[in-house]
Amino acid sequence: NLEPTVRALADVGPDLMTALAYLPTYPYTQEFIDRGIRGDYMNQFIVFDFTIPRLKSGMLLGTRWGEPGA
Repeated sequence: NLEPTVRALADVGPDLMTALAYLPTYPYTQEFIDRGIRGDYMNQFIVFDFTIPRLKSGMLLGTRWGEPGA
């Protein structure tokens, strides 16, 4: 039962090592890790939008405060 799996691994060949290099840092690439993580912290790339129109169209949707004219 392992023959198809072993055959597929043999077909991949040298590309297997390239694919395995991404495994420890998935879903990020090594370039992102080198650029985003410095020492014991990780930079955050986040934008918070707490404006009333955004809250009404997102978090408050389906409540009485998310209705038009509220």
